Amino acid sequence: MQLPLFEVQTPIRTRRVLPSVGRAKAPVDTPQPQTIIKRAIDVLGSIDIDVYSTSGSTPAKLRLTPDDNALAQAWQGRIWMSGVPGRSTEKWVDKLCEEYEQGGVTSAVALVPARLNTRWWKKLARYPFCAITGYVEMVKPDGSSGKLSTPSAAVYLGPQISRFDTVFATLGTIYIPYS
Repeated sequence: MQLPLFEVQTPIRTRRVLPSVGRAKAPVDTPQPQTIIKRAIDVLGSIDIDVYSTSGSTPAKLRLTPDDNALAQAWQGRIWMSGVPGRSTEKWVDKLCEEYEQGGVTSAVALVPARLNTRWWKKLARYPFCAITGYVEMVKPDGSSGKLSTPSAAVYLGPQISRFDTVFATLGTIYIPYS
């Protein structure tokens, strides 16, 4: 039996190619998760480096913008990571975990999409995290706000696990890995 032949026309999809991973231009008025940042500071004490700063509103000693190519630099101290580009999230997670495991990063809070089916999530799931209930509110410098459209998690890398639990518990469910 011979099947009939059909001519199928599939539209060609094109992707926007970024100049290099981690160096995408981002507007300087990008909304920030102020509630999460405040809690991160409560856990960390202060933020030494915002490794992907798209706004001047994060109270960090050093803000690396997308143009600074943070993936090529050494990270030291207490880190805040949020808003990294979706397709390059794995590279950012790899960098964060590597810097923490080598001792350069003493502690960190990373706000990431709760994408449990990804390779990069498996790396982060070795650390305590808060599966945030609902959607994270993002606040612009002018005070207007909106919510993220995907579920999020705040991941903690550091020694103050009980502090992280206390500070983030009201935002969602805290998961602490056994091994």
